[in-house]
Amino acid sequence: MEASDTTLSKTNPSDYCIVITSTDSRENAELITRTLLEKRLVACVQSSQVKSAYRWQGKVISEEEIRLELKSKVSLYEKLKSEIEKMHIYDVPEILMLPVTDGNEAYLKWIETETAAPVDLCEPKQPTASEQAI
Repeated sequence: MEASDTTLSKTNPSDYCIVITSTDSRENAELITRTLLEKRLVACVQSSQVKSAYRWQGKVISEEEIRLELKSKVSLYEKLKSEIEKMHIYDVPEILMLPVTDGNEAYLKWIETETAAPVDLCEPKQPTASEQAI
């Protein structure tokens, strides 16, 4: 580690979270994944095929689903949850936030970087001289 690296602030693992959701539609999983990544609400989405069994409307259901594991920040959770609810095809989607209690420092910093709004969206646009004259 270089001397300049020691001056960097240490990340707090509790600022980060893993959000889990599942769907039975590949298209829905891809829509959720792409949208959340494009909106920078998540840094990474891992998807896997799972076999789910659950009770629904008085019946025991068993079916294949796609499980999405989303890496994000706690501060983005409410917006992330809202976006999933808008896109999800289930009446009652699974949306669970799991806290991160520890993690690879470099990985947590990567999540921080990838979920940060682009600079040009954060800073107010300064009017040009011609716009000020109007």
